[in-house]
Amino acid sequence: MTRTFHKGLREAGIVLLEPIMRLEISTPDDYVGNIVSDLQQRQGLVTNTAVHEHLTINQCGVPP
Repeated sequence: MTRTFHKGLREAGIVLLEPIMRLEISTPDDYVGNIVSDLQQRQGLVTNTAVHEHLTINQCGVPP
């Protein structure tokens, strides 16, 4: 049964997806480059950036 199950998965084209956490980071402007770099090393994706006074707010999707 296991062999049949695996064959069915291969033929169906099943793809294992990784869970993504939504994350919002508020940081002083001086640290934005370091934070974005760290997120990219962790396969994170910045989806939105906003500036509010002296803070930059990044909305991201990051695998746990």
